[in-house]
Amino acid sequence: MIAARTAASDFSERKRKIARKQKEIEETIKKLKDMKMSFSQKKEN
Repeated sequence: MIAARTAASDFSERKRKIARKQKEIEETIKKLKDMKMSFSQKKEN
């Protein structure tokens, strides 16, 4: 019983870490897109 509970909490912890990592990646991509957009706008001007 205890092992199952530990595995479940282990799994939820892993899920939380993955979710956090995905959020970081999404934010990084967003930053890169913003930089790319501002860069291309500078080129046009």
